[in-house]
Amino acid sequence: MPFYYNHKLKSGGTPFAFHFGALYPFGFGKGWGEFRYGEPQLAHSQVAN
Repeated sequence: MPFYYNHKLKSGGTPFAFHFGALYPFGFGKGWGEFRYGEPQLAHSQVAN
């Protein structure tokens, strides 16, 4: 017997939504940019109190 998470509590495990699909198409949001990080630098040599 298959187990479904999308069922009503008293429905015996029968799914109530069969039309689930992807929210975004495959590859959506995939970026090909590059990021480079350098050494950290201080903006001020002293910290104010």
